Amino acid sequence: MNKKRNFRKWTIGVSVLSLLFIAALATTSARLTSAKIDHWTTALNLKAATAAPVPTGTDLVDGVWEIDGNINDAAPGPTPDDWNTINCDGGNAAVKTGVIHDGLGTSIFTGGGSKDPEQLGSWRHKNGSVPDKDEIINAYAAKYLGPTGDSIIAFGADRFDNSGTAFIGFWFFKDTVVAAADGRFRKGPLATDALSSHQVGDVLVLIEFSVGGTVPTAKVFEWVGTGGSESGGTLNDITGTAPVGSVKSISNDVAQNIPGSCPVWDYTPKGGVQGGPISVNSFFEGAINVDAFPALAGSCFSSFLVETRSSASVTSTLKDFALGQFNTCAAIEVSKTADNTAVCAGHSTTYTYVAHNTSGVTLDVTLVDDNETPGNTADDIDVPTCMPLSALPMFQPTHFSLQPNDNAAGGTDQQTFTCNRTLSVGSHTNVVTATGTFGVSSATATDNETVVVSPNPTANAGPDQGVCDTSPHIFQMAGTVTGAPPGTITWSVDSNSTGAAVQISDTNAEDPTVTLNGFGSVTLKLFVSNPATGPSCVTAEDTVTLTLSQNPASNAGADKQACETNPSHAFSLSDATSTVPAGGTRTWSVTNNTTGAAVLISDVSAANPSVTLQGFGTATLTQTITNPATGTGCTGATDSVVLTLDQNPVITIADVACNAPGGGTQLQLVAVVSAGGGASPTFSWSGPSGGIVSGGSTDTVTVNKPGTYTVTVTNGTTSCISVKSKNVGLCATDAAP
Repeated sequence: MNKKRNFRKWTIGVSVLSLLFIAALATTSARLTSAKIDHWTTALNLKAATAAPVPTGTDLVDGVWEIDGNINDAAPGPTPDDWNTINCDGGNAAVKTGVIHDGLGTSIFTGGGSKDPEQLGSWRHKNGSVPDKDEIINAYAAKYLGPTGDSIIAFGADRFDNSGTAFIGFWFFKDTVVAAADGRFRKGPLATDALSSHQVGDVLVLIEFSVGGTVPTAKVFEWVGTGGSESGGTLNDITGTAPVGSVKSISNDVAQNIPGSCPVWDYTPKGGVQGGPISVNSFFEGAINVDAFPALAGSCFSSFLVETRSSASVTSTLKDFALGQFNTCAAIEVSKTADNTAVCAGHSTTYTYVAHNTSGVTLDVTLVDDNETPGNTADDIDVPTCMPLSALPMFQPTHFSLQPNDNAAGGTDQQTFTCNRTLSVGSHTNVVTATGTFGVSSATATDNETVVVSPNPTANAGPDQGVCDTSPHIFQMAGTVTGAPPGTITWSVDSNSTGAAVQISDTNAEDPTVTLNGFGSVTLKLFVSNPATGPSCVTAEDTVTLTLSQNPASNAGADKQACETNPSHAFSLSDATSTVPAGGTRTWSVTNNTTGAAVLISDVSAANPSVTLQGFGTATLTQTITNPATGTGCTGATDSVVLTLDQNPVITIADVACNAPGGGTQLQLVAVVSAGGGASPTFSWSGPSGGIVSGGSTDTVTVNKPGTYTVTVTNGTTSCISVKSKNVGLCATDAAP
């Protein structure tokens, strides 16, 4: 091994983590189970039962981990691992956190109650800064199984600056601990989640960097709640209980380069550059054989927290922290469901079993159904094979593996089994038990189902009915039942999307009337009880759906007219009151066109499309709204709008020759309307002050001054307007000099 410096190496007894997340045992609703087994299907790779190794507490941490004060694997090979293999997606760890980045200015402790001897309910956190020597940049951990099955956990952290005395500590919590958004430590991220709490057996490892931040020493404490050796008695110093060689820790005596292939290891030392290297005594690592400690053997932890402080006292206020989850203990859940929980004789029931690994390790799993005989294992069913245990060698259930929890629906962390059973009349309840093991860690979960098989009277609620009408509307039911004595019929509302109450004239009649007071669908359920068939055979049932729909309404908007000189105009339609039912469609179409040119519709399904007429004339646009309802009286709706494009008057003012030199001083201007004038256009002239002699409101005007004369022509039919101007220069009476 390289980079080992005897003068900088300290091996210390450290009682640490199992950093394990214990999933809650699955509990589901009581429903159905067993009897004659017809058929099972499964998609699962089964394996023979294997004996789990029994931990001895003697496995050496050096056998799986390089504790040499560096992050680089000095002896590549199957074992031991180092951080460059683990944090670069390699190595042999059963579980690993990867690099948990904290960084500067985030997740620091605040408040006087944030001290190690205090319950987690007293701790507070926020984002902010702490002294550089107390700044945690990254934390990381990994779990291994030793040769005899011992649980060995490696852990580490790095800090921003190595100058000055500082402390670093590792908490390993049995409870789930999350830094919630409200500044508390809770079981989840929300302010409504329950507060986390210390549990007996939580472990704290404190590391002091003294002599100017160059020498690390460690103490290990166990949370005992009361009677401990430390302040208040909540913590007990167990540093001296570590067996020799079962716990080791060390800090780096030379700067450590971070592997370039691991960009997620985000580290920038004080005064350095991003990517390191990690300065001397800024990196710490350790490892522990958990099973070597009687008080910790088989322990499971849910969360871990790395903390810093600037005082040697265990009661000092905490500074920075990095918090993570490390799910390593066996945890499993199971569900058993039936496709029907109440069936009648002759109907088959399909059971579905789902075994789900909620832990972070690979579990060896068995799945057994008690076959409705609790306490008698001889006829228990081995779920993967659907065979009684008595038919298997040595009554041993089949073992199969479930991969670590990947939080993906239908992932490799769960397996599903289905079984069809034909059950006899009566009530059937049984329990399925899932057992998962990982080393000495074991977890079980149970679930049950109850199914009632009843003789079956018949119930026919009648055909579905649908109408289009105003609200309310009365429906006449047409149900039929058999095997139903008087008083055994009950109608009820199963679902209602109308948003209004539903009235049933007589809930015990075979054919009541039903009033819907709003538009939508109502599903009615007809129950028929039969007291003669037994206490658990309650009802036969059928449903009918009544739908009251509103016919659509179409309003194409008011007719529109426009004037243009050139034959093109875009009309914007305005439809504010049309009703398009859910599932219906709206379509605009041209149903009449006198323009002689194509009519362009921007979007035929829009409420307010743009419509362009490309010629003078009229176009009729029709809006058609379909009705998806197909019941009695259901129709669509249409409405039309007429668009008219009229031409502005086309005006010319003829040129006028100048009178002969020395001639008169008056000219006549004539406005000629060649198109767009209508039957009787009107004229209005304007020009220089006093320049119009006569004809200011006719097509011809007499003028006597030079200047610009303008005529405004209004179409007498459509009110379309055009303007035309003429510059006039009258001849002088005398020749020019």
